[in-house]
Amino acid sequence: SETASDAVFYLTHEQNDFQFTRMPSLPRASAFLSAAVMDDRLWVLPGSTDSGGVEGVDSAFYSLDLTVADAQWDIHDDVPFVPRVKAAMVTRTLGNGEPAFYVFGGENPEQGILQDTWRYLPQTSTWQQMADLPRPLAAAASVNVGPTHTLVFSGDDGSLRGQSNHPGWLADVYAYHTHTDTWIT
Repeated sequence: SETASDAVFYLTHEQNDFQFTRMPSLPRASAFLSAAVMDDRLWVLPGSTDSGGVEGVDSAFYSLDLTVADAQWDIHDDVPFVPRVKAAMVTRTLGNGEPAFYVFGGENPEQGILQDTWRYLPQTSTWQQMADLPRPLAAAASVNVGPTHTLVFSGDDGSLRGQSNHPGWLADVYAYHTHTDTWIT
């Protein structure tokens, strides 16, 4: 597709069948967005307005209450960090029981691939910069392992771009410890 989309679908699995439910459209079309569900709320960093990941990248931040029929998107204060596409995002419950989510890396059209990590606390609507990734990464995947670690897999650090015979994504895995704010490589 030449353009981004504002379509949102909720996928559920019931009795060996997948169901797609159309949700309210995003406030604007988006490509290469980052999203996570926490406490029945979908949180979104919208990405770009074009399919190339370059146009319309901004600091917007949205959420949608998944428990309310006909819910509308809440538009939150802009994020305090560089706008980005292709960031990894994961939700966590902190040691004190407080919900949080983390944003890892991504890519900005002017600044390139990013290395920063940010934590959002929805109960206080606050962002905090955390320890940087071991190296810049975009388009990585992330998953929680146990009560204190998040793994960030593979991704693109830009080192393989422009190669005529691209070998694929990096094979690295990084572990982030949420209590000590440290990385294991």
